[in-house]
Amino acid sequence: MDLTKRERRDRAREKARHIRDQQVKSERRARWFIQGGVLLAIFAVVSAVVLVIVFSVPSQAAGPRNMVSDGIVFGPKGEPILTEGIHPEFGPTPYYESAENGKINIRVYADYSCHYCKQFEETTSAYLSSLLDGGNATLSIHPIAIFGSGLNRYSVRATNAVACVANYSPKYFLSVNAALFQHQESALQNRGLGNDELWTIASASGASDPKVEECIKHEMFSDWAVAATERATRYILPNSDNVSLRGTPTVLVNGALYTGSPGDLDSFKRFIAESQGKTFSTKPPSHTGARNT
Repeated sequence: MDLTKRERRDRAREKARHIRDQQVKSERRARWFIQGGVLLAIFAVVSAVVLVIVFSVPSQAAGPRNMVSDGIVFGPKGEPILTEGIHPEFGPTPYYESAENGKINIRVYADYSCHYCKQFEETTSAYLSSLLDGGNATLSIHPIAIFGSGLNRYSVRATNAVACVANYSPKYFLSVNAALFQHQESALQNRGLGNDELWTIASASGASDPKVEECIKHEMFSDWAVAATERATRYILPNSDNVSLRGTPTVLVNGALYTGSPGDLDSFKRFIAESQGKTFSTKPPSHTGARNT
């Protein structure tokens, strides 16, 4: 049966409408799959990041001997104060000495990849040594790795290296500490020094015990380095005037934060003098510090 012109036109319109409807449905399905795929991809990435964070930051880790506070403390004549290591079940024990005895309590948080930490070390090391030699101060050094996995994990590995020295050859800690800052430029230019190079620096600075070599090369305290960094950056610093670590170097004198230039020795000396006129007698806490909010 032959169709009239009008009937053929109506059928053509109906077919076009059907094709258009199918296309709209197909586009909707495609958008749903794309959106769903994007959401799944985002979820997968977020989950992976969460897993990396959770499993890459050990909340508890055994620490080196002579660093039970997460730092090593030096007293008169620059002699290290010997302690046990951190037990993973209990965490660090903050070092405390009341300023009422007239001593200056100086605490330094530093990263071996940090330029300003190097500047502070080079500017103040001789002055700090004179304070220690005179029996007028205690010096606590807290190596941390706020640069994390950058430069082939150099901050973590350098912190591990000095932890090994503290554990086996503590009397050479200050020498190794200074030498690492002296080699900082070379380290940064070469994506960090290797563990063999870190051992060479340590041994050349006096820490030549074979146990130090094994410790450095096997990164025995790398988990502790990450955990100590997490504690320093997450909590209010213990025995401080409510100070949070926001960068390096962070320097405390009798619990007060030094805010002057790390390269200005006169400014630091004035701050020391001002701090001697104050008393910091807060009872030492039994924990690492209050949680930052």
